[in-house]
Amino acid sequence: MAASKRKSTKHNHSAALLAIHALRTNPEYRAAEFIRRSKGAKAMVAKKDTKDYAAALILIRTWNTIGAVVRQTVESSSSTSSGLGQDFMDSYLDAIFEEIPICHMEQGLRQALDKIATDWGEDVAPDLSWLRQEYQKWLERTGKDDDYISRHCKGITAMFG
Repeated sequence: MAASKRKSTKHNHSAALLAIHALRTNPEYRAAEFIRRSKGAKAMVAKKDTKDYAAALILIRTWNTIGAVVRQTVESSSSTSSGLGQDFMDSYLDAIFEEIPICHMEQGLRQALDKIATDWGEDVAPDLSWLRQEYQKWLERTGKDDDYISRHCKGITAMFG
């Protein structure tokens, strides 16, 4: 790989991880995550038009945005005009899936996702659903099983207690 292509690849990984970090360290997101950890996702969405329901939406929308950030990069890198190709995509997804707790959060939000989808009559997080599917493919590609915990998930309690 040429030096300019390596630099571009590293830049794209770093930019995406920085954007995701900014989303996940936003004060409203952190407050919502503390509620989820103390009450659980199901309790958060028990009643519409409450602060807890709104907090669940903050979490879901944040993770849907994370999915959109990753999806946009993957889809643009897989276009023939980008010149980045499969090696870039694999490297990018390795960086993303090792650093962010996708499976952990999707599972943690599952009851809220299902309830809100029922309330609204639609999938409220299609990009999170896409991200979860890509995560499953990544587990298979890398030979990891469903019980795999990324290095970030192992340290997630340092952020939220």
